[in-house]
Amino acid sequence: MTDQQTRLLIFGAGVIGSTYAQSFVAAGYEVTLLARGKRLQELRENGLMYNEKGVTKRAHVEVIEKLEVDDIYDFIFVPVRYEQAESALLGLKDNQSETIVTLINNPSGYEKWSQILGGKRLLPAFPSAGGEIKNGILYSQYGPKMIQKTIFGEIDGQISERVKRLAGIFKEAKIGAEVVREMDAMQKTHVALVAALTKDIYLQTRLKTPAEVTDKESIRKMAWTIKNYLKALERSGVKITPSKLKILALMPVGLLSFTLKWIFSAKMTREVLFSDHAMNFKAEVELMNADLLAFYAENDILEAHWDTKLI
Repeated sequence: MTDQQTRLLIFGAGVIGSTYAQSFVAAGYEVTLLARGKRLQELRENGLMYNEKGVTKRAHVEVIEKLEVDDIYDFIFVPVRYEQAESALLGLKDNQSETIVTLINNPSGYEKWSQILGGKRLLPAFPSAGGEIKNGILYSQYGPKMIQKTIFGEIDGQISERVKRLAGIFKEAKIGAEVVREMDAMQKTHVALVAALTKDIYLQTRLKTPAEVTDKESIRKMAWTIKNYLKALERSGVKITPSKLKILALMPVGLLSFTLKWIFSAKMTREVLFSDHAMNFKAEVELMNADLLAFYAENDILEAHWDTKLI
């Protein structure tokens, strides 16, 4: 049964934040969205508008532009891009809420984020939703539960009371979720794959076309990059998580190239990677890749060309 007294804040009203907000509202939770600019105006005028099976519906959420220090929530969710993370967390530094759930990619570990927030407020997570907002209406979905769940867990791997409580909230909201004991390894593995898959998709002013990405030379270079990034993780002392992804590092490059070409032919992949909004993620991908390479360099792994047989 939903705990009506639980207060949830979504610190950012983009696609991911709006998707989770809608799910929490549907489960009966008290939800507040912090938004700015055009999105703030849309939410104040129309509420949270979303598409469900071709029908436009409205979810009632409280909307704020500024978070006061003494405005306390049980969980504050931060669904922003990686390059926006520190700025967002600085905006939460003085608020008295005890748990900040970061729905953000992270290849760099949690030390800096924890220092910003202080204490043990940080609860890292990673989202499983995607989509777009068109004309103020949210069009989004969660990934298939068998493939992509919302993952979260304490930095030290403990199954704390707040982790159990958050798991219950996700269950009530019918959001596929999984508690992970090795969040840092999981996130580094995820970033290694995302960076290897996407870092060469972006040209200076445009995306490469699917044909450019999947030509024989490009896809082979991508396969080598994936294998080398994963091997570099292991050499850096990071356990590939989940362990089933080790097969990508072991797979012959020809077979991996074939697999990647099949992945890029899928409708869902093309909708995500080659959408009208995909260029918005260029800065995030570039920063994640740079920070991942910096992590490798700290562990004395320096390579000039990751897309050839090196490691």
